[in-house]
Order: sequence, then structure tokens, then C-alpha cells
Amino acid sequence: MIFLGSILVMLGAFHLCKTDSVNFTNSNITDLVGLIIPNDNTTEVHLEDNFITNISANVLRNLPDLTHIYFQRNLINQISDAAFLGVNNITFLDLSENFITSIGNMTFYGLQNLIEIDLLKNQISRISDSSFQWMSHLNHLILNENKLSNLSNTGMTFYGLDQLLKLEIKDNNIADFSGAFSHLKNLTVLNIRNNPFTTIKADFFIGLEKLEDLNVESSHLVSIDDFAFSSLQKLTVLYWLGSSIEVIETNDLKGLVSLETFFAGYSPINHIEEGAFSDLVSLGVLHLYNTKILFGKSM
Repeated sequence: MIFLGSILVMLGAFHLCKTDSVNFTNSNITDLVGLIIPNDNTTEVHLEDNFITNISANVLRNLPDLTHIYFQRNLINQISDAAFLGVNNITFLDLSENFITSIGNMTFYGLQNLIEIDLLKNQISRISDSSFQWMSHLNHLILNENKLSNLSNTGMTFYGLDQLLKLEIKDNNIADFSGAFSHLKNLTVLNIRNNPFTTIKADFFIGLEKLEDLNVESSHLVSIDDFAFSSLQKLTVLYWLGSSIEVIETNDLKGLVSLETFFAGYSPINHIEEGAFSDLVSLGVLHLYNTKILFGKSM
């Protein structure tokens, strides 16, 4: 592992020995242009905690063996189209805690082998349709704590992510997820907690037949459409904590035949209608702590 101080970086050209991992963490770097990174055998580049504001085209293309790159806690607000073209072996990209405001159709062009991308704590308010289509092998997408207020209701936001297994969009401003996940046929984990949706609509989870773990925790949630979970027949864990729902109605949980663990506490639930749990034939763990349920009277 090589540690480079700010003085060396400011000098411009310098030579580095061959290595698997190069560390520029906390080196006062403001621009990637002119930064000398060894192009033989380098698989990881650490650029955390610097002052980089943009990733321009061609600055990374001479790193054919690069698989991991870390940009967290910079000042990045712009990524040029096709900035990652030429580094098509990258499998992990960390852009968390930056100032990215939008993702365009060509932002991630060339990242066809990416497996995980972390966009936590940016300022993302817009994602163009098909922006992730180049990531045909992506397994894990993190969009937590951004400024997103809507997603395409035709599923085009996540179009092309046929191999995506885990999607995290918690702590955004999305009030309606209708149809947003329709192309995510292999998704197994979905976290949409702490978004301001008031109703879980019947078309929220269309296309998610393989989903196993779902988090819909939200203090804004007041109702669930009949049969809203009916397509989730492989769901095993449901987090539904902190809602404002008072009654679990007969058709709220229909179709959840594989559900094993159900968290519904910290809410004003005071009544469970007859037959509401009739499809929960696999249920082994039920958490109703801090509710208003009076067992023996409301069950």
C-alpha cells in the first residue's frame, strides 16, 4: 500500500512502483488530470477525503486492471459522459458523500462489469431513464439519503438491471413507487423506508416475484391497497415498523405465503381483522411491540 502526501501530488509527474492498491486518501487532490497512477497491476485506487469536484472523460482509461475505486467524501458534482469508458473491469465504485445532483444516460457508460455502486448521501434529484442500462451485471445499488422525489412509473429508471439483487432507496422524498421496479425480475432485497408514501399501492411491487426481504417502514404510511403484496409470494421478511396504520385489514397481507418474519411494531395498530393472517402459513416470528393490540380481543 502506497501513501502519498499532498506535497508529492502537487509536484505533478512522479513514478510509482507496481502495486495492487494505490492510496491517495486525504492528499488534497483537486483534479484527476495529471495524477499519475501506475497502469500495471493496479486493481484498487483510493481517493477518499480529497477535494475532487469532477470526473472528466479519459482520466481513468489507462487503468485496464482496475476493479475497485473509492471516491467517497469528495466534492464531486459533475461526472462527464463516458467518464468510465476504458476501465470496463471495475466491479466496485464508491461515490458516496459527494454532491452529485443528477445521473444522465451516459454517466456510467462502460461499466458493464460493475457489481456494486454506492451513491449514498449525494444530492441526486434526477435519474434519466435507462441510466443504469450499461450495468448488466450489477448486483447492489445504493441510493440512500438523496433528494429523489420520483421514479419512472414504467420501470425505465432501473431498466437493464436484470441481475440486480439488492436495491436501497431509503431516506429520499419519493411518494409513489408505482411500476418503478417492474424490470427488476431478480431483485431479492428492497429497502424503501423513510420515504413519504402514504399508501402502498397495488402496483408498487409489480415484477418482484423473487423478492425475499422488504422494508416499507414509514411514519407517513396510513393505508394499504387490497392485495398490494399479492405478487410477493417468496417474501420471507417484512419490515413495517413506525407506520400510522391502525387496522390490519383482511386483504392487506394476501399472497404472503412464504412470510416468516413480520415486524409491525411502533405503530397505533389496535385491530387485526378476521382472516388478515390467513395466508401467513409460514409465519414464525411476529413483532407487534408498542402497538395498541389487546390480545384475545382483537385477534
